[in-house]
Amino acid sequence: MDGRSGHTGIIYKSKLIIFGGRYLNNTSLADVDIYNIENNKWTVGQLNTSIFLKLRRNHVACLVGQQMFIHGGLDEFGEYLDDCFLLNLSNNYRW
Repeated sequence: MDGRSGHTGIIYKSKLIIFGGRYLNNTSLADVDIYNIENNKWTVGQLNTSIFLKLRRNHVACLVGQQMFIHGGLDEFGEYLDDCFLLNLSNNYRW
């Protein structure tokens, strides 16, 4: 996995789920990297393609039941975002 900053992370079902941020070359992200704590392996999460998430960094996130609540941050142009959404981790990902 490439280094990133400005991301958020939560623990869900023995997995560390990293969302958004930006790569060290300043490319903003709206993707997910997943670290499996049990087998010590990284994978790239596959979002359900019907979901559109803006590229973002410096946002906040927390786990609410089976959902990742994501709010705010900065988009790829440095503009403030005031949106929020719930990402259902049991339905929106292919593990």
